[in-house]
Amino acid sequence: MRTELQQYVRVYPNALDREFCENMIAAFEGHPERLQTNGKSESSGLAQSSWVELDVGKHLPQPVAKHFIDNALRHKRLYERECQIEPPLPETGRYAQLIMKRYAAAGGDGFQPHYDSLGPVSNRFLVFLWYLNDVERGGETDFMDLGVKVPPRQGTMVIFPPYWMYRHRGCVPESGDKYILSTYALW
Repeated sequence: MRTELQQYVRVYPNALDREFCENMIAAFEGHPERLQTNGKSESSGLAQSSWVELDVGKHLPQPVAKHFIDNALRHKRLYERECQIEPPLPETGRYAQLIMKRYAAAGGDGFQPHYDSLGPVSNRFLVFLWYLNDVERGGETDFMDLGVKVPPRQGTMVIFPPYWMYRHRGCVPESGDKYILSTYALW
């Protein structure tokens, strides 16, 4: 049996419900003083990237933060079954910060081609990304080398490995801002 890299990019619609997503966006926008700019103005190597973010894990009530980890773990197990990963990936109980990002359409925000496990974050072994809103034009997560583009649809979760063969970019949202949440399973 031949394994194709594309099979390890998995999309799970309705991983989060509409109301939950909308409440997360409202809470994010309700506290502009907590938001941090990232990308070209803050980090070397991100000259073609820009967004605003918040480490929501620092501000969420414990039951809500646990909801995300439980959601990630439930989908990780489904991912392992669908991808026929044997033995299963470890359940270390370790996750990176839960980061929420806004990519502004008006600002031309996006994330240049990159991969998610290198240098100080090389302990990541699985990406969990949730879209919190629909974007009709643009805003896809584009795995350019694999020919896979995932459009942002509210409540959808994407899971994939963070390594160099899964180089991807966050395309600029054209029809409206894009909101995502992400974390990583850690070794």
